[in-house]
Amino acid sequence: MEAVDSEDPARAVSSLVAAEMGGDTDVAFHIDIKDAHVRPSIALRLYHAIRIRVANTLTYAHASDVWISIFSESDEVVLLLRDDGVGWSRYGRIGSST
Repeated sequence: MEAVDSEDPARAVSSLVAAEMGGDTDVAFHIDIKDAHVRPSIALRLYHAIRIRVANTLTYAHASDVWISIFSESDEVVLLLRDDGVGWSRYGRIGSST
């Protein structure tokens, strides 16, 4: 894994999606990163959170679109991950008979 670029999180996320996740899938990734300058330790945590969530989405959700947004709000960095796949509830998969 390459070092996470905390100066350019958009490039880091785009590289993650292209190199590690998007090669063998028809899922469309929509990446929106606005003015999110973060410390390297936070950038690494964001990177791993995105990697895990995207891997789970590709494996289980049967999504056709994934949206990844990172932005600054006050003194915080906000990460939003969303997909249009099937979801889970505590009773089982939403939209299935199980």
